[in-house]
Parts: sequence; C-alpha cells; structure tokens
Amino acid sequence: MNQVERTFNIVQRALNLMEEQQQQQPPNGVSLVSGSNVPPRLPLTDAEFRQFLDPLGQVIRDKELRANIYFGGIEPSLRKVAWKHILNVYPEGMSGKERMDYMKKKCFEYYHLRDSWREMLKNGQMVGDLAYVTSMVRKDVLRTDRHHVFYAGSDDNKNIASLFNILTT
Repeated sequence: MNQVERTFNIVQRALNLMEEQQQQQPPNGVSLVSGSNVPPRLPLTDAEFRQFLDPLGQVIRDKELRANIYFGGIEPSLRKVAWKHILNVYPEGMSGKERMDYMKKKCFEYYHLRDSWREMLKNGQMVGDLAYVTSMVRKDVLRTDRHHVFYAGSDDNKNIASLFNILTT
C-alpha cells in the first residue's frame, strides 16, 4: 500500500465512512470503486449546508453531511464554519451564541498558552519536553514546501511563523 492509499484510508476512517459504504449509496451517484471515471459531486454550498442544521444551528443528519463533504468538498467561503462542525469542535447542544462564546474562550486559552511558551522561549527557560517539542516543530516547519505560494519566501515568512505557533501550541 503506497502513501496515498494509506492517507486515503486514514481520512476515510476519520470521516466515519467505512461502515457507510455498506449501508448507503454515495450522494449523486458517485462511485466508491477506486479508479472510477464518475466525476465527484459539486462542493457543498451554503444553502445545502443550512439544510443539515436545525434552527439552533446544530448539525442534523451528520453522516449524510459528512458523506456530501467527503465526496464533493465544501465551497471555500463555507470551510471556516463547516469544518468546525465536521471536526466536532463544538460540544453538543450549543446554540449559535454559545458557539461564538465558546470560540472566544478557546481563542483566549490558545493565546494565553502560546504567549506562555513564547515568554519561556524568550527568557531561555525552555527545558525538557517543551524544548524538545519546539525544536522538532521548528525543524518540521522549516521543511515545509516552499514552492507552495503560502509558505514561499524566507524563514521569517509570517505564514511559517503562524504554522510554528499553531503546531507548538
């Protein structure tokens, strides 16, 4: 099994679609057979996404939503919202306002944690596991594909710095 097949299998399991292959047909006639010439479905639109939400904005028909996204993707403008639902970022039962408050709280926690290790790094207080992790992350980040426009340029590219911060925190 090559790396692409292994990655595909991991993604497939993550989206809980393995059992669905036996239970339901994929949306819009998409074939599950490897190498099929059937085109993928169109990316999920905002209007389609809203059909998977109840009046509080909670996902209903979760498996069907995941299948639609798996086989067709998501419109770029919708990704920031939809992926938080797909990755179960929000605890169950939250209203829209509660989700916004939850994300503000999580952002505060992230910045607090990030600022803590940055301060330790600045003061030369990195020891043990933290020093090891930051060293390994730095090496990985510097090996990021610089041919991709987002990461192109020098090592002080702001996107490289953001990647380091996210992976370290």
